[in-house]
Amino acid sequence: MPKKITPDGKVNLVITCLLTLVYLVLMILIIGADSPNATGPVVVGFMASVVYGLLVAYVWVANCGDTLIDLYDDYTEEKD
Repeated sequence: MPKKITPDGKVNLVITCLLTLVYLVLMILIIGADSPNATGPVVVGFMASVVYGLLVAYVWVANCGDTLIDLYDDYTEEKD
Protein backbone atom coordinates (compact mmCIF):
# COMPACT_ATOMS: atom_id res chain seq x y z
CA MET A 1 0.00 0.00 0.00
CA PRO A 2 1.34 3.44 -0.88
CA LYS A 3 1.97 5.63 2.12
CA LYS A 4 -0.52 8.42 2.70
CA ILE A 5 0.58 11.94 3.59
CA THR A 6 1.14 11.98 7.32
CA PRO A 7 0.53 14.94 9.63
CA ASP A 8 4.31 15.00 10.15
CA GLY A 9 4.77 15.74 6.46
CA LYS A 10 2.43 18.73 6.69
CA VAL A 11 4.19 19.95 9.84
CA ASN A 12 7.56 19.69 8.08
CA LEU A 13 6.16 21.66 5.15
CA VAL A 14 4.96 24.42 7.49
CA ILE A 15 8.34 24.47 9.24
CA THR A 16 10.07 24.76 5.87
CA CYS A 17 7.87 27.72 4.89
CA LEU A 18 8.54 29.44 8.22
CA LEU A 19 12.29 28.87 7.83
CA THR A 20 12.10 30.35 4.34
CA LEU A 21 10.38 33.48 5.67
CA VAL A 22 12.92 33.83 8.49
CA TYR A 23 15.76 33.34 6.00
CA LEU A 24 14.39 36.00 3.65
CA VAL A 25 13.95 38.47 6.51
CA LEU A 26 17.52 37.81 7.67
CA MET A 27 18.86 38.34 4.16
CA ILE A 28 16.90 41.60 3.78
CA LEU A 29 18.31 42.82 7.11
CA ILE A 30 21.85 41.78 6.14
CA ILE A 31 21.62 43.42 2.72
CA GLY A 32 19.99 46.50 4.24
CA ALA A 33 22.80 46.91 6.77
CA ASP A 34 25.03 49.38 4.92
CA SER A 35 28.11 48.92 7.05
CA PRO A 36 31.53 50.00 5.74
CA ASN A 37 32.93 46.62 6.78
CA ALA A 38 31.20 44.28 4.32
CA THR A 39 32.91 41.07 5.47
CA GLY A 40 30.70 40.71 8.57
CA PRO A 41 27.33 40.69 6.76
CA VAL A 42 28.75 38.49 3.99
CA VAL A 43 29.98 35.88 6.47
CA VAL A 44 26.69 35.97 8.39
CA GLY A 45 24.73 35.61 5.15
CA PHE A 46 26.90 32.71 4.02
CA MET A 47 26.52 30.91 7.36
CA ALA A 48 22.76 31.52 7.32
CA SER A 49 22.47 30.07 3.82
CA VAL A 50 24.52 27.00 4.80
CA VAL A 51 22.40 26.36 7.90
CA TYR A 52 19.22 26.93 5.90
CA GLY A 53 20.39 24.51 3.21
CA LEU A 54 21.08 21.84 5.83
CA LEU A 55 17.64 22.35 7.39
CA VAL A 56 15.91 22.07 4.01
CA ALA A 57 17.93 18.94 3.20
CA TYR A 58 16.91 17.43 6.57
CA VAL A 59 13.23 18.19 6.00
CA TRP A 60 13.42 16.77 2.44
CA VAL A 61 15.09 13.58 3.68
CA ALA A 62 12.58 13.30 6.53
CA ASN A 63 9.70 13.55 4.06
CA CYS A 64 11.04 11.66 1.04
CA GLY A 65 13.21 9.14 2.90
CA ASP A 66 10.20 7.37 4.40
CA THR A 67 8.51 7.23 1.01
CA LEU A 68 11.58 5.73 -0.67
CA ILE A 69 11.90 3.15 2.12
CA ASP A 70 8.21 2.25 1.74
CA LEU A 71 8.63 1.88 -2.03
CA TYR A 72 11.62 -0.40 -1.49
CA ASP A 73 9.65 -2.49 1.02
CA ASP A 74 6.76 -2.82 -1.43
CA TYR A 75 9.17 -3.86 -4.20
CA THR A 76 10.84 -6.52 -2.05
CA GLU A 77 7.48 -7.86 -0.86
CA GLU A 78 6.23 -8.24 -4.44
CA LYS A 79 9.47 -9.96 -5.44
CA ASP A 80 9.16 -12.66 -2.75
